[in-house]
Amino acid sequence: MAAHENGAYATVRVLGELSIELDDAAVPLPASLRAVALLGWLAIHPGPRPRSEIASSLWPDVPDASARNSVRSALWSLRQVFGHRAEEVLETNRSRIGLRNVSTDLQLFDQFIGADQLDAALSLCRGDLLSGVDDEWALVARDAHRDRLSSLLAASSDTAAAEGDHALAIARARSAMELNPLSESSARLLMSRYDEVGDRSVALGVYTRIVERLRRELGIAPSEETWRLAEAIRTRRHAQQVRTPAVPDTEAGAGVRRTRLIGRDREVAMLANVPGGRHDRARAHWPSSTASPVSARRDW
Repeated sequence: MAAHENGAYATVRVLGELSIELDDAAVPLPASLRAVALLGWLAIHPGPRPRSEIASSLWPDVPDASARNSVRSALWSLRQVFGHRAEEVLETNRSRIGLRNVSTDLQLFDQFIGADQLDAALSLCRGDLLSGVDDEWALVARDAHRDRLSSLLAASSDTAAAEGDHALAIARARSAMELNPLSESSARLLMSRYDEVGDRSVALGVYTRIVERLRRELGIAPSEETWRLAEAIRTRRHAQQVRTPAVPDTEAGAGVRRTRLIGRDREVAMLANVPGGRHDRARAHWPSSTASPVSARRDW
């Protein structure tokens, strides 16, 4: 039997639905849900682990004796899956159980993160950690992995924004938001990224969606921090909408912005007392200083 280059004979995938490959061939999962739970737990807890720890983690609400029996039953089912290779991939004794000569996509994920290769790490994520395993220990591990991913994406978004790569910064922030649609911190990150590039309407759309989700799913309102960010963006958007381009002033010292009246040159000339303007001709017909300008204005 030839081992892989990394010394492993089997691969267990936990980033998504649990799956097994033995000598590069897919292997059906155990029919026993206990065995599936045991395999998933061992895959995310490398090294031989005490049977008592496994029993209390997987079956915390049953008596110790029953939990230990469940461990033995699950281990027997797992041996059937690996068949004659069971001794090479399962390390067992009276007190401990573990996987050996087995690689996991979670271990590879950690290696990519350690090498600062986030894209390669993300490519391994086919879904939530241990998707489909809904025991309490799996839910806790899933939430922890999701939080870790969110932190990695947020840090990458901040780095990209600082380097001026706003497209990548927004993409990372959007991925963090999609990872946990109820996360206010992810929503604020995405709002800030859009605000930084001037897409304030889109930023406020993100706020509207998180408000709706929180109300619908959790029955709560957004935090003050999220609300204040939305108000600040709304204020900047309003200022952006009402701002008009400045018109250069041709008169030195003039502080009033002037607007040209298109098609009103003759009227402007009269109001400005330009020689030859119609205003001068009308004033020439006023009979005296006592004549009413109003009556003369009717002749314009």
